Amino acid sequence: RHDQDVDTLLKQADLALFGAKDGGGNTLRFFDAAMQAAMAERKVQEVYLSQALDRSHFRFYYQPIVDFEQRFVGAEALLRLEDPERGVKTPVEFIHLAEETGLTLQIGHWVLENACDQLKAWSEKSVSRNLRLSVNVSPAQFRHPGFSADLKKVLLHTGADPSCLSIDLCEDLVLMNVEKTLSVIKELKPLKIGFSLDSFGVGISSLTSVRRLPVDQLKIDGSLVRTITTDQKDQSIVSAIISMGKCLGLNIHALGVETPEQMEFLKGCGCDSYQGYLLSHPLPLPDFDQFLALSVHQKGLNNRTT
Repeated sequence: RHDQDVDTLLKQADLALFGAKDGGGNTLRFFDAAMQAAMAERKVQEVYLSQALDRSHFRFYYQPIVDFEQRFVGAEALLRLEDPERGVKTPVEFIHLAEETGLTLQIGHWVLENACDQLKAWSEKSVSRNLRLSVNVSPAQFRHPGFSADLKKVLLHTGADPSCLSIDLCEDLVLMNVEKTLSVIKELKPLKIGFSLDSFGVGISSLTSVRRLPVDQLKIDGSLVRTITTDQKDQSIVSAIISMGKCLGLNIHALGVETPEQMEFLKGCGCDSYQGYLLSHPLPLPDFDQFLALSVHQKGLNNRTT
């Protein structure tokens, strides 16, 4: 039921308009109570997201990365938002809202600063001194004119070793503007920062286009890895990616490894490293540090008994 008050009616009409836009436009929406409740909840989320940085509600969860001799190589830092009332949220649940509210760059700066802080902390312990940390950078952050300067300042401020940092680039970012991507990578390459092409093999980019980019690593998408023991076509695709990537001098990493059979297939194809639930779920920092220490200790015991 609609109100009779003019101001309230206009607000309700606006809600219906926004609902039509969210539905893709060129459509019709009528105001109802559910729409108002949804918009009220969205407003709450906007306010909460804007306060999350100040209140230190963002966290990294770390997913371990190993080679096929089970030696620790590093970790991927995965952003999480710890909501005291709603639990832990992944970027899928808040990144679009961050883009719409203009918070992407602020969150992206937090990612770079905290990743470099963690690298510096790891460098002071023998067990983690040589770990590499990979982070995801959003297209908006990477394309921003101040990205390179911001990253250089963060590295200088934190004292982190640039050669231990790896930037993951999504395929959309690369294809959107290859020349811009080339320019940024070339500017940062002298610092020995690593660059990876993330989730490779499911989009429209090819190894021909990859050849133009001075990236160091291809990360095979988990959707391909998931079916390599059951789908002959995906086996062939993954094997070809590894073979041709090696011909280009690239490091090959597999995402989403969940079974020993997948791991053995990738090892047989010459893949360099992997991550996934077979090894570990993403872990909060204290759990990751404990996992690392136990793994290194166990590896040492195995080496002494062989």
